[in-house]
Amino acid sequence: FVFITIQIAKTIIRPLKELNKAAQGIAQGNLDVEIDIPSDDEVGTLARSLSETAKELKIRINYINNLAFYDKLTGIKNSTAYLQEVAFLKNDILQKKADFSVFVIDVNGLKFVNDNYGHEIGNELIIKVTQMIEDVFGTDNVYRIGGDEFAVILSNAAEEVCENYRKRFVEMVEHQKGKIWASASLGYAIYKQKK
Repeated sequence: FVFITIQIAKTIIRPLKELNKAAQGIAQGNLDVEIDIPSDDEVGTLARSLSETAKELKIRINYINNLAFYDKLTGIKNSTAYLQEVAFLKNDILQKKADFSVFVIDVNGLKFVNDNYGHEIGNELIIKVTQMIEDVFGTDNVYRIGGDEFAVILSNAAEEVCENYRKRFVEMVEHQKGKIWASASLGYAIYKQKK
């Protein structure tokens, strides 16, 4: 009887506990749970199904996050992601540990391009400006916050660093004169927490 009880515990109770633990992990947002129940019985089938469900959920959540936080045209972060970052910065300000710079870039002449050459050419212009911004600032902290407006948020960037970014961007815009039908303006502000 003891031997049979031990066997039942090995084949049923332990795998069920592992499944329960994995299900709790998934419910808490851990979609990388490992479920190792190699049996071919109903418990093993349930384990494989739960594992596949977690993988599918991860794929779908990543897809939804991509739709929610990235601009469809340019592939950079969108205004929703920008507002989320602003909320984080406000929290840093409240905790007195904020040190950041915000660059705002505006495409001049997009309306003219859209009205005279069509929105497809206007979209090409937006994509070209996005590439210029990424060439200067990288890709991590660039946001499209409106139709022709972009923002870049940098942490711990001193005045000299910000001025170098500004100069690089202005040089790039100057270099594009005659190649694209619009220009871009850039301004920035620095926030340093007083200690």
